[in-house]
Amino acid sequence: MQVPLKYWKHVNSLEDAYFLIDIGVVLRSDEVGRLKRKFNDEDSSKIFAYLGSRFNERFRDLTAAEIILESFFMWLLGNMKEIYMITFIEKIHEHPERNDIVSAIPQLLLGIEFVESQFKEQVFELSVFLIAQCGIQMHHFSKQYPDDFTDTPKVVQGINVFMLSISNANNYRARLCLINYFAMVGNDTGERYLSRCVQRFGYTLLNQITKDLFYKKTEIYAYRYMIDNLPYLLLSDHNCQMIVQEVMRYNMLKFPDKFARFLKAFSNDLKNSLVERFSPDDRELIVENYLKHMATFLKIISQVNQHKMSKEIILTLCLFEDYSASKKLLFQISHSREIRLYYRDLIGTLRHQPNQREYIENLRKFRSHQRGRKSSMIKKEVSIFHQIFYKKPTSASRIRKSSAA
Repeated sequence: MQVPLKYWKHVNSLEDAYFLIDIGVVLRSDEVGRLKRKFNDEDSSKIFAYLGSRFNERFRDLTAAEIILESFFMWLLGNMKEIYMITFIEKIHEHPERNDIVSAIPQLLLGIEFVESQFKEQVFELSVFLIAQCGIQMHHFSKQYPDDFTDTPKVVQGINVFMLSISNANNYRARLCLINYFAMVGNDTGERYLSRCVQRFGYTLLNQITKDLFYKKTEIYAYRYMIDNLPYLLLSDHNCQMIVQEVMRYNMLKFPDKFARFLKAFSNDLKNSLVERFSPDDRELIVENYLKHMATFLKIISQVNQHKMSKEIILTLCLFEDYSASKKLLFQISHSREIRLYYRDLIGTLRHQPNQREYIENLRKFRSHQRGRKSSMIKKEVSIFHQIFYKKPTSASRIRKSSAA
């Protein structure tokens, strides 16, 4: 006689997994390891798609929706793969009632009581990411297809309010999600959400991200986060610019050689990505604010004999001379007595050189025989999921062992 299937640890096929989802059995953390070994990525994605489909049907039933979400998060915590999150979100957006479903998710996640409460912090981080990505995609849909998504702006506004309400949470990954979310959405709504978040916790967050730029294991993730989000901070108000400047100035003086390596890569990537990402007016404002920061740093660095850092700042100032903001700023620098005459003359000379980097590196003052490791900052693209979860949450099994100890 066959024993009825009651536990995830007895699952042997996709049909078994679908059956347990249908009858509402919660996946426990100690069962995830077996599922990881049993199912490959393709089959696991099918299970996540099924979870998404059933969630769409049951989101109005509080208990049923909570069971699905807890199983979803437990599996994701035990196997942090972006494709699973994407699959679940895609199922939500395919549903005709997507506006109601996305609107319900924040309230569900606020009131949910998980069976395994020791994972509360990790689930909170993934919840914020899930809500943020739903909101970003809904926002993009409403911009691309305004006639088909007429009610979507109201949904996004509701998510804006929710995201701002959790900005006091002292959680690093949640704050990374918030900055990214309001960078993608906030500027288009005309609200100052991004500036308010930056003023609330921006210094601490940006300082940590900048420090992660200087370590080999984390630099690619931190760098891609900076490339994707810092331009939006440069579009923000004066208070936001002050925080950006304080963080960059502190790290520039503390780690001049490492910061120079970052500045070299960032300036080139920023210039190459501006046209496809921003309108002409936004491009001008980004360049203007960025070069104002560089001019301020040049005043400081020219007094402390950091040749490598001053070289990258000068090259950055000349790199954007196609923009009207750059021409105006270069003129002001050339007449500023706060900057050494040598640097002012060098900027004037560089502007007429076909290969500016080769010219400045051949100058005796900037010639260096030091050999450092090659940076991995520009090697590959990194998705926002990995930018935020590059320091992986403790796995389910490790948490269980530590709590038992």
